Amino acid sequence: MGEGDVSSTDSAAVMIQKRQRGIQTRKALMSIQESCKVPGVKTRDCAWVLLSTAINDRCPVKFFPCTNSDDCVAALQEAKNTRRPVAIQFSCADSHEFAGEGLENDQFQAAQLGAVSGAFLVRHLAPAYGATVLLHVNCQEADLPWLWGLLELDGCYYAERGEPMFSSFSVQIPSWKIHEYRTFFEKIKARGTPLHVSLVDEADPSVLQPLSDRLLAPTAYAPVETVAKVAVFSAKSYDVDWLRNANKVQGRPAKLFFHDLMLSEKTVHLAAGCFAVCTFVNDDVNATVVKALKKKGVKLVALRCAGFNNVDLDQVRDSGLKVCRVPAYSPDAVSEHAVALMLSLNRKIPQAWKKTQSGNFTLEGQLGFDMVGKRVGIVGTGKIGSIAARILKRGFGCEVVGYDKFKNPYIMNEEPEGLGIPYVELDELFATCDIISLHAPLLPATKHMINAEAINNMKKGVIIVNTSRGGLIDTRALLEGLKSHRVSAAGLDVYEDEGDYFFEDCSQEMIDDDILARLLTFPNVTLTAHQAFFTKEALNEISNTTLRNIAGVYEKGTAPKQFGKLDTEVELPQKRGASKSAKKASALKTALKKDPANIIEVDEANVGFVRQVSPGTDKKKAFVKAQTGIVSPLRVAVFSCKPYDRDSLVSMDRSLSTGIEFVCHDVQLSAETASLAQGCYAVCVFVNDDVDEACVEALSGLGVKLIALRCAGFNNVHLEKAEELGIGVCRVPAYSPYAVAEHAITLMTSLNRRIPQAWAKTRSGNFSLDGQLGFDMTGKKVGVIGTGKIGQIAATILKRGYECDVIAYDVFKSPVIEEMGIKYVELDEIFRTSDVITIHAPLMPATHHMVNRAAIEKMKPGVLIINTSRGGLIDTKALLWGLKQKIVGGAGLDVFEEEADYFFNDLSNEFVDNDDFARLLALPNVIITAHQAFFTKEALKEIAKTTLNNIVGFYNDGVSPKQQPGGPTGPCLETMVKPQK
Repeated sequence: MGEGDVSSTDSAAVMIQKRQRGIQTRKALMSIQESCKVPGVKTRDCAWVLLSTAINDRCPVKFFPCTNSDDCVAALQEAKNTRRPVAIQFSCADSHEFAGEGLENDQFQAAQLGAVSGAFLVRHLAPAYGATVLLHVNCQEADLPWLWGLLELDGCYYAERGEPMFSSFSVQIPSWKIHEYRTFFEKIKARGTPLHVSLVDEADPSVLQPLSDRLLAPTAYAPVETVAKVAVFSAKSYDVDWLRNANKVQGRPAKLFFHDLMLSEKTVHLAAGCFAVCTFVNDDVNATVVKALKKKGVKLVALRCAGFNNVDLDQVRDSGLKVCRVPAYSPDAVSEHAVALMLSLNRKIPQAWKKTQSGNFTLEGQLGFDMVGKRVGIVGTGKIGSIAARILKRGFGCEVVGYDKFKNPYIMNEEPEGLGIPYVELDELFATCDIISLHAPLLPATKHMINAEAINNMKKGVIIVNTSRGGLIDTRALLEGLKSHRVSAAGLDVYEDEGDYFFEDCSQEMIDDDILARLLTFPNVTLTAHQAFFTKEALNEISNTTLRNIAGVYEKGTAPKQFGKLDTEVELPQKRGASKSAKKASALKTALKKDPANIIEVDEANVGFVRQVSPGTDKKKAFVKAQTGIVSPLRVAVFSCKPYDRDSLVSMDRSLSTGIEFVCHDVQLSAETASLAQGCYAVCVFVNDDVDEACVEALSGLGVKLIALRCAGFNNVHLEKAEELGIGVCRVPAYSPYAVAEHAITLMTSLNRRIPQAWAKTRSGNFSLDGQLGFDMTGKKVGVIGTGKIGQIAATILKRGYECDVIAYDVFKSPVIEEMGIKYVELDEIFRTSDVITIHAPLMPATHHMVNRAAIEKMKPGVLIINTSRGGLIDTKALLWGLKQKIVGGAGLDVFEEEADYFFNDLSNEFVDNDDFARLLALPNVIITAHQAFFTKEALKEIAKTTLNNIVGFYNDGVSPKQQPGGPTGPCLETMVKPQK
């Protein structure tokens, strides 16, 4: 053999030595290489497999000789710039500089210390550069004393850390001395470190073959592993952090090697020498990959998810591998995300966020609908589907129907044992539902279940939500459905061809997938890049269950059950000819067993109207007046009137035949604009009209008799002056408490799951999950401040739907709240203990700035604050301080204390001159919607109806009629407003 020929445990040594030494005798080398292979030998940092790819130039490894720290930094910078692994080579002659002074007389000791110092430096710096670095030791025969001492130091490191310090060794010796270094080779091989032996003289391969067999026999030199080595694929920074922490907590049951790459036929070599591969949803564990895994000694495919449609189970069975998964990392996370998507789509939160950030505070294009009473179809009623069904039925009061081949008793059993939700055929679900939410597994039978035919059969304006698997929807058909307006909106956490994009930042690249690119152009499509699972609770459970699965299979041959009852091992299919259906049916039925939960019924009362007639009034005459209109012309000046206000009032006027003449003004009512009410019987005003003392006097001088508010609040009206001048004031006390309460929950869930940011990121081509981590709502402590009708509904959704730990504060206690088992506490306790605080109190002197700096200082770090009531309840400067201090984790605001100058106007071509407001708009963890909580179809209809009845009633009888939410049996709400005595 020629000088420098290599004997190795793999073919990587050929390329390494060939590139460095110019070796030509390949035939002899390969003979020795094959004879020296040790099955099962593990490698550190996948050094061997990375180096082995160099032989075919698929992943060339660049070598850097290391003489000083500058060399190390240069190598790390190269790795960072090229995104490829580099090898730093230590040799006796080049390692002196790291040693420092005082060891000049001992050449070998100085070089040993220098190499170790360099290795520690590289290991310390590599994470900061995001670099994959191999530490390679190269030794000539004359320097073997140096290498021997280095090996002892490496042994100490191995004993402490459970892994060798250096990635690989290469030694050049004469072939006739190979017996003398047997012990040396044995020590290196016992640690599982790749060893490259170069023979510096010619030799006959037929002579070396038996010699190598005796020297490196597998039984004598295969390392004894005490923990499982695991190659973790598709590993992002959050995967690394959570898995490492769980590994530490569990006593390091596995040795983890992280790879940002997805597992595929091109990357399977990275699993060489590992007991298990740990994969995620888009890793491609096909038949070819499974076969390659078997050849590389892998015994287990450990999924960090529940689904396993990306694994070829038939090939796994034939190859003798096992597959385990995490069946229930957090079903709450996924189901809550599905509801968050449908809420944000309905109330158009991403668009509102984008508009307000640009200075457009109008409500055009933002109209939604009340969730209460809407028909929602749940396709797939396993654990995730059943939680979504619970939130929607018990919490929001939706009419829920389900579809599943395997009926879940918890879904169909009557309350309180179950949810009392009927199962229907899929065709009926498609044809009748306002919202469809998919929670089915991806199987051949369910692929493209949402196709062109299905969409054509759907109710016009349907919203489709998919947090399960992308392949359930034919995306081309969905695009056509969106373009035809059959589908009004789509919330997608998955996409059928997501593998090349999701979890990656592709914002600097072109999206090759035309279908995905087209999907992202629709404003009514919210795409979140497979983040439904992405909560702190879910990552914790995924990490712990995955490591328990690996340790269980490694130590006992079987993975433990999750929570003591859920199977984590995936049942492999029977060989062809055996009955599969019975086993599949049995497994699915077992998975569908649920423990019934306690249920309290949700009051689904509709908001109604009842007319109250003044004493002594001819009831028949009053009825005729109310039904046929009034005899004399009635003119009403409508201020702050937007197109949707005019349309809803005119439509309701036609429906009620009131005969009112509306004089619409886009400007706000104030003392300066009051003259526009000349000749009108009443003025109709909204939240930001300034009906102060001067304005009321001006209206009185014009002959105005009534101030009709199109809202519930009346803090913008000077009630004392109105009473003094004999002007009536009426309001709409309950136009849609559901709309406002649902909007509060929408802000809460959108803020928690960062829906607007995800919407914007995916549109820019960034499909990574960095910055998107949320938390499970279930079990969180939520403080509800103000328990009137809106607060009661919000508390119901949170308590009965999301199963939060709800506490409340109000001066006046509500029996509805107490009947739900919600405890009233002092305001300080709300501030100190709540994870989320939602405000539904009226604005009065006693409540002005109730959330101030003193209150925020008491709050839990990371608290979310939601305000859909009145802006003055929060001290904006204090809120900004809390956000900067990271006490407040996020704020969802539908109101602002100085909103009158901005809200309902498009100021996108002007600058916001309020510094605090401008600062709030720029913060990434603040969502501002411009007073749109009330803005639903149902609310506009009820506002128009009650306002017109108030005006007609006051005109006829001198008093506006009472409003009766809940129909004839519900409580009556006073619409007339009087000053407090």
